[in-house]
Formats: sequence, structure tokens, C-alpha cells
Amino acid sequence: MLKNVQQQFGELYLNRQISAYPHIIWVPSRDLFTYDPVSQSQSFVYSSSEKQPNKEKHLFSFMTRKAGCELHMYHKDHSSMESLIIQVANALYDSLNSLQNFYINSGSWDNRTQIGENTVKYVLDFSFDAPVYRLIDLATAETIQIQETVILP
Repeated sequence: MLKNVQQQFGELYLNRQISAYPHIIWVPSRDLFTYDPVSQSQSFVYSSSEKQPNKEKHLFSFMTRKAGCELHMYHKDHSSMESLIIQVANALYDSLNSLQNFYINSGSWDNRTQIGENTVKYVLDFSFDAPVYRLIDLATAETIQIQETVILP
């Protein structure tokens, strides 16, 4: 959906001249960590080496990271920008596949004259919940053979 949009990542690109429209610069903004996990735990078996084949691991989420990002979007006029805002909202929704862990927090027009001639800028602030996982080794089961001798009277 955003295949024809020039995109860059990082704050250092904010001070560069925009050469093509539409243009988006992704800038991480803030993170919030809570002890309210967003996913369930699960166990799985993996083989890390021949010495410990099929060792079982337990993967569980013990924390949630609400990751924030600002999208600095540039276009040639307001009408084109309105279309881009809708495209971006749809692309984020399609990528994250949920409205439960995805939030568009706010958006604002940046009307400073130093942005560039014939350029409009819109900043979209969004965040999403991402689980923070722990990976713990589970005990390795061992088989013990017990022999018992029974003497009957």
C-alpha cells in the first residue's frame, strides 16, 4: 500500500531536503513498559545442539512494551496529504492485524515556513503493544529403569 512512498528511518533525516513526494520519516518517540503481558505463554521443543537434542523451552511474556513512533509525512498539497494519512492508517492496521494493540494517538499539521516551498507536513503519532518475552529452560526428563525382585512364598 505504501510501495511508492519514499521512506527513511531516524531523526537525522528530519533536517534534510525533501526531494520527492510523498515522503515519510519514521522517528521512534518513546516507550512505556508495563507488567501487563499482551500474550499467552507457550512451551516448545527445539534442538540447539547434538549434546542436548530436543530440549524443551518455555516462552512467556512477562511485560508489555508500548512502543511509540512519529511519522513525519510530507506531500505537495493538503489534498494529497489527506489521502496519504488514510493510506498510512490502513497500512498500519494491515501490518499489525489488530486494533487491540495498536493506537493512533494524535496527528498535527506542521505549518512552519522552513519546511520547504510547496510542501505540507503532517506528524502522526502512533504506538503499539509488543510483548517482552523470557525464554527459560525446562527440566530435561530422564528415564530411570527400576528392577525389582519379588520372592513369592
